[in-house]
Amino acid sequence: MQGAFGRVVRKAYVNIAFANELLLISDDLNIDVWELIKLANKHSRVNILQPGPGVGGYCIAVDPQFIVDAAAETSQLIHTAPDVNDSKPAFVVDKVKRAVECFKNPAVSCLDLAFKADIDDLRLILREHWQQSWNARLLRLSQTSALCRTR
Repeated sequence: MQGAFGRVVRKAYVNIAFANELLLISDDLNIDVWELIKLANKHSRVNILQPGPGVGGYCIAVDPQFIVDAAAETSQLIHTAPDVNDSKPAFVVDKVKRAVECFKNPAVSCLDLAFKADIDDLRLILREHWQQSWNARLLRLSQTSALCRTR
């Protein structure tokens, strides 16, 4: 059981939610999150990840729920991490919308990458989140999808 639990734990990505939440907080406080993380990571025991536009991939959305289901009372952080990560696409779209509102009929192009190199599994990539966010904010989106290849 410990081995199976270990495989699920490594996909909980609470540390991605922490980085993403730092970005949201830093934005509110007008702090450069990249400099903040760079400074914090100078400590030998600190390794804060880089925030991103959200989290995708099939297992990341599904696997942590096994932990929450098995230990609902004691897995509050794991339970709330997806909420932070799922809010990021709308946050990014709002930032882009503010940046382009000075243009008449702006069109935004978005390159969407798969989450694993050399895998053509496109389940739960950010495309769906982005599309919903763009549509909800009435922006015209020109979107291209590409897989990142390492070889």
